[in-house]
Formats: sequence, C-alpha cells, structure tokens
Amino acid sequence: MTELQIQDNDAGQTLEKYLQKALPALPRSLMFKAVRNKKIKVNRKRCEVRQMLQAGDIVQLFLPPDVLEQETFVPNDRPLRVVWEDDDLMVLYKPRGLLSQKDQPGKQDDMNSRLRTLLWKRGIWNPETDRSFRPSVAHRLDRNTSGLVLAGKTAAGARKAAEMICQGNLEKEYLATVEELWTGRRNSGCS
Repeated sequence: MTELQIQDNDAGQTLEKYLQKALPALPRSLMFKAVRNKKIKVNRKRCEVRQMLQAGDIVQLFLPPDVLEQETFVPNDRPLRVVWEDDDLMVLYKPRGLLSQKDQPGKQDDMNSRLRTLLWKRGIWNPETDRSFRPSVAHRLDRNTSGLVLAGKTAAGARKAAEMICQGNLEKEYLATVEELWTGRRNSGCS
C-alpha cells in the first residue's frame, strides 16, 4: 500500500486528473476499476474519480508497484536568469539556442528543467510531494529566439498565467535585429 498526501499545488483538481498526472504508468481502465473495487481510497474512505482533492487529503493506493512509478527528477544546474518574480509567477530570460520545453524523452537542457531545478533548490517545489504539478513556462519561444517568458512557480501561478494569456492580458512583441549589411539589389516589386 502506498499513501500520497495532497499538497497545495496538487489540490483543487479531481482524483482522476491528479492520478493521470502523478502516475503516468497507471492505465485509465485500471484506475477506474481500482476506484470501484476500493483499491484506491481518499482519507481511508471509498472515493469517486470526480472527487475534488484538497490539501491534506491522503490518497491510498493498493496497486502493483509498476503502475506507481513516476518520472524521475534530474536537476539541471545550468544558469537561469530571473528578470522578475512574485510568490506565484516569474519572468525569465530565454537565451537563443535553448528550448522552452523538452522535445524528446529523457534528460535535456530546456527552460522548464532549469526552472524546476531553481525552485527545487529554493525549497519552493518538491518533486517528491508535488506529484502532479511541475513548474513550467506558460508559453514558448522558438529555439533560435531570445526573449522573456512567463512561468508559473506554483499551481496557482500556472493558472493565473494561463488566464492572462487566454484573456489577452499578456502582450507579445517581437523585435528583429539585422547583424550584417545586406548588399543585394533592391526589389521594387515591379517587373
């Protein structure tokens, strides 16, 4: 039997959503069957997949070890430039050549891994207890683009960033710079 305590960053979502994020190796069909057969309980009681979880709840799992595995956190000690932050949000500088998020499985240098390492070192995020929430950038910039990105430090911050983007309260501006003088023939658009 495994017990998982719900932390602030994991609260406010259904048991189904939590388990899908926290235990990616757990098939949905097995999750539903385990809830029906009382192999998954919340606070030692029968539960429902649509049950909302709150901070402090205890999820008990009577499941095989292979479905309880989670993605291993690997710290990334590469530097991360923080431009601004409050309790829930950060504005970060993304240098040219760095991915905003991984594009393949396994260890890779990207903004999200640098952000998670920084918040882990500061004691703001713990991958062992915050099982379904992973701090991340709220939007991407192309690999060869440098600039500022907004990131959620907490689940509340991630929701706030997503809301800002959806409501159009976050304005993106792009600035192109020319590094060499172009000496080609000017095309007037007429033949």
